[in-house]
Amino acid sequence: MLADHPPRPDAETLAGRLTAAGHDACIAPVLTIRVHADAPLDLDGVGTVIFTSANGVRAFAARCSRRDLRALAVACGTAKAARAAGFAAPIDGGGTVDRLGATIIDRLRPADGTLLHVRGQHAAGDLPGLLRRAGFDVRTAVLYTAEAVRTLEPAAAEALRAGAVTGVLFFSPRTARLFDIIVRDTGLVAALRSTVAVCLSPNVAAQLDSSRWGRIEVAQTATTASMMDVLYHLGSPRGVPTHPATRPV
Repeated sequence: MLADHPPRPDAETLAGRLTAAGHDACIAPVLTIRVHADAPLDLDGVGTVIFTSANGVRAFAARCSRRDLRALAVACGTAKAARAAGFAAPIDGGGTVDRLGATIIDRLRPADGTLLHVRGQHAAGDLPGLLRRAGFDVRTAVLYTAEAVRTLEPAAAEALRAGAVTGVLFFSPRTARLFDIIVRDTGLVAALRSTVAVCLSPNVAAQLDSSRWGRIEVAQTATTASMMDVLYHLGSPRGVPTHPATRPV
């Protein structure tokens, strides 16, 4: 099961790859995205745009035709979204906000111009604060809100009740926290006792109540490919090998 933090098209692509690797994949959105069509977007003096989610990339692309700006992305998936949106050479920041900040500080100089951080209303960490302490001028554009849902989609909830879910993939601290709340409020906690949580990073895993889960696994690196490696070692229910060629980067 995918606790849906990637945008729905990305989640569907990953679900297809999981299916090809022998898993029965189910998408369980815990967030819905609302783009702020009239949010302020000031590009005066901006030399670099920073994306901390693929949702931010899509919200920016819907609002603005500028693709000549330097683009830095929090992780591989966000960099791919930026490339698909027309940015020539987006830089992968390494998978976490802290690593992204370190990459920016290492590669850029304050004289390169204002940094524009495109984000949602809820953001993990304090990337602008980190960069300002390093001497950068940072502007923030809140272009969307990721709103929490109250219940899982019926197919996902029924799969949990039936004991058919062997693993759940989590891509962000907020989605992990929300999923824990939803299963508590909808009486599905018992269904997790034989289920493995596969988390993108330790920060994601920290949001889960470990007493509810059969096991919590953390990807070695903050990439989808590394999460697939965890699934490879768990094995697939139908005995289909999750060969490296089927794993997303």
